[in-house]
Amino acid sequence: MANTTTQFGGFLTNVGVAQQANTAALGQPWNITHMLIGDAGGEPSQTAEPTPKPTQSALVRQVYRAPLNALYPSPADPGVLVAELVLPPETGGWWIRELGLEDGSGNLIAVAKPAPSYKPLLVQGSGRTQTIRMHVVFGNVANVTLKIDPSIVLATRDYVDKAREATELYARNLLKTHLEAGDPHPQYLRRADAAKDDGPLAWLGEAKGTADALVLQFASTETVLKAYTAGQRFQFKATETNNAAVTVSINGLPPLAVRKVAREGLVDLVQGDIRAGGVYALNHDGSAFQLSVGVAADHAFQRYSFETSVGQTVFELPHSVGSTVVLRNGREITDYLSDGHSITFLAPCGFGESVQILAFGTFRSADAYTKAETQALLATASALPVGTMLPFARGTVPAGFLEVDGSVQSASVYPDLAAYLGTAFNKGDEPGGFFRLPDSRGEFLRGWDHGRGVDPGRTLGSSQDDAFRAHAHKDVGFIDNVGAGSGISGITGATGTVSTLYGKGYGNSTSSTAKAYQETSPGSLEGSILGLTSGSTGGAETRPRNLAVMWCIKAWNVPVNQGTLDVASLAALTAQATEVTNGTARLASQSEVDSGVVDNAIVTPKKMRWGFSAQFGTNGYMVFPTWLGGLILQYGSSATTTESAEVRFPIAFPNRCFWVGAYDNTPPGGTIRAFWQFRGLNTAGMNVLNMGTFTRGSTGWGGPTLSACPYFAIGF
Repeated sequence: MANTTTQFGGFLTNVGVAQQANTAALGQPWNITHMLIGDAGGEPSQTAEPTPKPTQSALVRQVYRAPLNALYPSPADPGVLVAELVLPPETGGWWIRELGLEDGSGNLIAVAKPAPSYKPLLVQGSGRTQTIRMHVVFGNVANVTLKIDPSIVLATRDYVDKAREATELYARNLLKTHLEAGDPHPQYLRRADAAKDDGPLAWLGEAKGTADALVLQFASTETVLKAYTAGQRFQFKATETNNAAVTVSINGLPPLAVRKVAREGLVDLVQGDIRAGGVYALNHDGSAFQLSVGVAADHAFQRYSFETSVGQTVFELPHSVGSTVVLRNGREITDYLSDGHSITFLAPCGFGESVQILAFGTFRSADAYTKAETQALLATASALPVGTMLPFARGTVPAGFLEVDGSVQSASVYPDLAAYLGTAFNKGDEPGGFFRLPDSRGEFLRGWDHGRGVDPGRTLGSSQDDAFRAHAHKDVGFIDNVGAGSGISGITGATGTVSTLYGKGYGNSTSSTAKAYQETSPGSLEGSILGLTSGSTGGAETRPRNLAVMWCIKAWNVPVNQGTLDVASLAALTAQATEVTNGTARLASQSEVDSGVVDNAIVTPKKMRWGFSAQFGTNGYMVFPTWLGGLILQYGSSATTTESAEVRFPIAFPNRCFWVGAYDNTPPGGTIRAFWQFRGLNTAGMNVLNMGTFTRGSTGWGGPTLSACPYFAIGF
């Protein structure tokens, strides 16, 4: 059961008075954030009740600190602020004998003395929810504000009831305004607007009837269209392709002719002017309907621009299927679906992308080409496919081409060419993401045999050395009556120059044939001739007459009517950026940021901030990012005057606390000296042994007495 305890009055401390005066003079807000609860040192029977003092900077002994649930002027006195704190059943186990308020800077700005009460814990068998209200005289409350973390504080029942009543009242007023409004949804087309001369374009859905006698109907059964009026506009989706002239009837009214604009004026439709699946608009001119495809009659196309939201895929616009151009972030895309009423992307958009859609308004005959058909014809008629090799008579590489020089190229710069060539000409030393071109410099190009058998055993792209086809020469002369061992002085009918000729023991009347090449081994005695050679002529290779050209390969396609696109100039920008070279920079991973080793990646603000946190108050800490070593600094006070006290750090050190020390906050030359000893230091805390606080009097140092221990700890 909840219990509400009304507290006695409180007042500002000296620090609170100074803070209020300072914020009032500067016109700055004063954030009051926390309530402090103390037990003044123990049981009421053991300790005298504390008397609040303006000089206090802390409670006698603080047992609990929590964010405020509410802070508001007292209904009885606007100069008095009421601070509320809700204590849940699982909080307690101590006496409530002193209260304090703390501002956003951790200053104790107000104190109060309540009637002593014990807050039990649920596990003690008497759990309860208790609301503490602290009344403090502020005088001027103009700059006082309350900062609340709704995920931490609890709400009182009274606060919830009032908030619910206010919400219900707001909802009733909002609904009343909505119901009484003449047009509560101006973004939607009202049924009655369809008959207005200047009304929006009315959507009538899919056409019924026949291909040449269309029947259109509003989705609502209300009959709001009593007559056709000049200026009315309607839109529908065709389900059939027309065969001849067309009429249309809307909402049961008499059918009217549908016409189109031609050079000779308004004429009836012919076969194919309306195609199944297309979205068309009907504009009433006073006597008939004029046909368009969702585009104003005086425009060749209609432009629609969108700034996308996260995950957006659908874009509503009237259009004719097959007559749209879709640009996403300035680049034409084709991965979308179109039904005449909306364009649907296959890949969802991110936040803030730019989408532009051009809906063309042209009339087509049955034998005319669609936009997609025209683009396909242009591609096959005027564009060479990537990978085509052509000879050029000058040493200038045209746009869209690369010289076939065996160089290494980036696959990210020339993705189509990389996909076509693959690794067919790679040597194995290419970097990742690169491929090699063939090398046609100084080479004759030969058609691939491809099974014909003229040049068998060859693969595409393979090289072939020069060769001279095998052949034999005819007889060049006869040698008669050569005696054994005698020299030969004449050859009949020899062709070429004979430099040396020797005979080997032939008998009389024996003849032999001289050959116009050199023998490699001695012949028989029956007629071999050694050493017969001829003179040489010719160059370093066998070749036909030819013309030197530069072979180039098609590397990318330039868009039609987009001007010359020098993709090669972008190659440098795709390389890895450095401190001195422009290029594409990659984002460093969190582990790379932590290690601090790589020097070729950039760091996002999120990764730089990751791991840093801080809390500033009576007890606080500062945690540095992991890429700065993860250093952690913590400070606080033992908040106890007992001889031995367990201290818990504001946060535990993940790895180690390697140093802790106490600091004396009295000024140099003061009359107070305090000493403490630390024991059992670990990552979560330590034990503080109070060695005593000594006060210097007229007769020397007196004491010791016990006091809280302010500490400072370093770890990681």
